[in-house]
Amino acid sequence: MSSFRGHNCCSCLAKWLPAYEAELLRRGVVREGIDVYQLTGNAGASAGTHAKGGAFDIAQTSTEAIKVARQMGADATWHRTRNQGFMDHAHGVLRGCPHNAPARYQITAVDGGFNGLGRGGRGGRDDGPRPLSKRSWEDGIKWAKARQGVKVDWFETSAYVQNAASKKAGWSSRSKVLAAHILGTDVSFVVVTELYALQRPGFARLLKSKYVEGARNGGRVIFYRRGRWIPAGPAVGTTLGRSKKKAVARKFMHATEGKRVNIVAAHLSWELTAGWARKEETRALLAWSAQQFPDNRRLFFGDWNSPALSRGRVDEVGPVMKSAGYTDACMSTATPVSYRLDRGFGGASVEFTQVKVDSHGASDAVHPGVVFKLRFPK
Repeated sequence: MSSFRGHNCCSCLAKWLPAYEAELLRRGVVREGIDVYQLTGNAGASAGTHAKGGAFDIAQTSTEAIKVARQMGADATWHRTRNQGFMDHAHGVLRGCPHNAPARYQITAVDGGFNGLGRGGRGGRDDGPRPLSKRSWEDGIKWAKARQGVKVDWFETSAYVQNAASKKAGWSSRSKVLAAHILGTDVSFVVVTELYALQRPGFARLLKSKYVEGARNGGRVIFYRRGRWIPAGPAVGTTLGRSKKKAVARKFMHATEGKRVNIVAAHLSWELTAGWARKEETRALLAWSAQQFPDNRRLFFGDWNSPALSRGRVDEVGPVMKSAGYTDACMSTATPVSYRLDRGFGGASVEFTQVKVDSHGASDAVHPGVVFKLRFPK
């Protein structure tokens, strides 16, 4: 058992609390330090949530203090009040802490938009600042240190996203042009949509000098860079919403550094009148991928059929992803890439450094290739 300011706590809290305090001091939220009421313990009013670790009760209840905690990997942090039957305090739970089992339901609750009270933590709507960060407590420390001027070591990777339109005319010649462009980028992952069963084997042969097929489901295919990444779990697929659009995903591990990422590929409904379906499919994709990959380092790529910048169209996908804590790559770099149907999204610990359109002419007019470069803390 570790400790912080004389209070018993798990090793995760012992590392996280000093970093959290430093960020509050930097922002001027506190002048001397945080005031701890309870860390690991069994206070009656806590209903066992502090029994194993990962949970904290402190005196700092300002909106800014709650917001910083959520940004630092404690999304399940709330201001508990006398009207709720508590002594006035802030209660929080670290995401990703292996000791937090008795309080883990509160993380599920806040992810679902609830306040962590009552049965299953669903006694009321979440009243804390949003969007959630979805960071782990470890990524939260790195996030804070980056803002405190402490050097952060980054791990970089990349992806190429393409709607191949493989059933359209001229695929035999178009596929060779497309493969040459992909091989020239030397990215880590290639996500291709509309690459169907008859066309997929031939295209895989064109890429085989560098890329291996890692997952497929109904025209959505993920390739990974040979020698650089290896599968770290089975390929999984699903259908989304009432439209039954398909998605596929897989966990990969870097061959030398051991870093893991979860690549999720989707192709949503295309009809202009199907905005309701794209929203439903996006929510279903988020829920399904969270069940498959609870560690949360998920990268979403594919043809969303919903443009990043509208040209008069409504973006049905972006707001849903943003509310779940995912950043739109097309809008997050220094030079936003407009009107992209083929897009990428990453969680709070992911930083997109470049999005580049690859105009090769090997697909239809609205689907050039898109190259994504990104990084996350080591």
